[in-house]
Amino acid sequence: MKSRMIKIVKNYKVQTFVFGVGVLLLFLTIVVGSILLSNIPRDKDLRWKDLMHTINEIEAKSNR
Repeated sequence: MKSRMIKIVKNYKVQTFVFGVGVLLLFLTIVVGSILLSNIPRDKDLRWKDLMHTINEIEAKSNR
């Protein structure tokens, strides 16, 4: 009886993990999609440079 319960708990953990990853991927897709859609072509270069600048700043801070 006890081992059966452990099996169920393990399956439950795997299911919640898979579900969590799925939700995370969905969320990321929505965020990336909305960012890409909100980028107006003439504005794209500016935003891209700004994004790269921000990433470089974060990297510089973490390297200190």
